[in-house]
Amino acid sequence: MGALEVFVAEDRNARDRVWKIRRLVGEEEWTGSMALLSKEDVVVPSGRIAEFFEELPLLAARHDAIYNAFGHVADGNIHVTVFPATSGMGPGELKKAANVMCRELYALVKGLGGTLSGEHGIGMKRREYANIFLDDAQVALLKRIKSAFDPNGILNPGKIVV
Repeated sequence: MGALEVFVAEDRNARDRVWKIRRLVGEEEWTGSMALLSKEDVVVPSGRIAEFFEELPLLAARHDAIYNAFGHVADGNIHVTVFPATSGMGPGELKKAANVMCRELYALVKGLGGTLSGEHGIGMKRREYANIFLDDAQVALLKRIKSAFDPNGILNPGKIVV
């Protein structure tokens, strides 16, 4: 499918090396050399992954950003981190840029039939974007389910479903 190189882990040592590299990706993203713009956990249907990866560089270019995308892409779960290509952004500018970029990223994901988060949840970070994917009826259903399991509202208070 056009890969420049494919590495197949055929034994335990090879698997351990692959997992070590995978764990180091996240650590590298958090180093001081890369100012984090946005770290997301999107999912797209497996049949639309190629379209996602055709659009992602265009999205990054529109925001003067570079990106890193990895994860268990074969099942559509893609960890996307976008970094500003230029330095000197203040915290307010960074937050505004992240919000604009996230809304565009999530619109792309939704347009491909995907969803907001695959494994890390919505939580406080993605709460403001949930309305892109969930309508009022879905939120009401989630609230009823939460109420059935948590009638006193003590589990994970203040998150998406309150």
